[in-house]
Amino acid sequence: MGSLLNFVFFKNELVPNWTHTHNQGPFINYLQKNKLQYTLNGELKDGFKNILPIEISGGWAVRDMPPAIFKFVEENNVKLLLINLPDPTTRDGHIFSLNYLKDKINFDKVIYIDTNLRLPNISTSYSRKVYWPGYSWPKVYAFNYFIEEATWDKERFYGSENSLGYISEPIELHELTNFRNKKFISFNRNAGRANRFILLDEFIKGTFSDSYFSFLRPMDYFEENKQFYKQYSGIELTDNDMVTYNQKLPIELDTHATTQKDSFDTGNTFKKDLFLDSCINLVTETSYIDNELFLSEKILKPILSYQPFIVFGSYGYLKELKNYGFKTFSDFWDESYDDIINPVQRMKSLISLVKSLNNKSIEELNDIYESTIDICIHNRSLFYSLELDSLKVIFEDIENEW
Repeated sequence: MGSLLNFVFFKNELVPNWTHTHNQGPFINYLQKNKLQYTLNGELKDGFKNILPIEISGGWAVRDMPPAIFKFVEENNVKLLLINLPDPTTRDGHIFSLNYLKDKINFDKVIYIDTNLRLPNISTSYSRKVYWPGYSWPKVYAFNYFIEEATWDKERFYGSENSLGYISEPIELHELTNFRNKKFISFNRNAGRANRFILLDEFIKGTFSDSYFSFLRPMDYFEENKQFYKQYSGIELTDNDMVTYNQKLPIELDTHATTQKDSFDTGNTFKKDLFLDSCINLVTETSYIDNELFLSEKILKPILSYQPFIVFGSYGYLKELKNYGFKTFSDFWDESYDDIINPVQRMKSLISLVKSLNNKSIEELNDIYESTIDICIHNRSLFYSLELDSLKVIFEDIENEW
């Protein structure tokens, strides 16, 4: 017998129950791909466990949810699923969501699914601090959506023309020992995130003149970077500095043919010559300052392109990769940055590491790269062997616990 879950949609076609942001659609895509049971026009299916799914971006958006959603859940035998897949919910955003919802809906009718792997522990810890024992509490699940979503269609990376005007080609094993002329490669669409801004600052100063870097989207919000940069360097930047930085952008690698430099699909943008001509990939993750444990599609660039990597992300990121069986590169450089919780101290460790490698000659870095090839081959082979579907497991758990 199949699942007894039924996903309820308000309209007469399969569209999100509430549109509040661009982060709409991943769950509906999954539902259609896996032929999950659903009904339209708010119909509750007899004999099924009915769930109202709301695709939501972060925790703050709940304050804008229409009251009709809460009314529908409260008046019917249905649970509310708040599902956030494209970007992770921050700790503060999740706690805001809990505090906002607690007077509007019974928590035993609320389920969260998110891509911040720390969210379940955050929720449990907060409930113990704030609410009395036995208080009903939402069920919170988290998983690595982008890693898993990539494994559902492993053929999509190569062979078709992308929105940047070229066709990505896979790298052949015999090409790995070709001499590489650049030390690092780092793709950065949004320069406004603190981890990317520090690298932009170093790039503009000339630190990485013999590396490949892109920084595409100008900064439109600078306050967080000003605060972080002052803690990091002791130097206080001004709004005029933001103008100066933005005047340097875009810095491009493979986006010259498109005017949509902030909205193209990155799923099949693997320009082969860039990866074959660079030694180490610097991955600047979506999450950094708030320490959401979130693995995005960005880590797939080095894995699929046979490159070693250094990750400018949350603490514990490399440990999470290892949970899948991926190998990292502590035999070749210091990876203790992965254990540093404080984001400023972690950034100092990362920049120190990258500068120490940057001080090596290109011949030395080619030697280091060749020493990592076996690990790079392992990581790529492992990715193609992965069969993952945490959503299926989560929905089975929801059904069994109902």
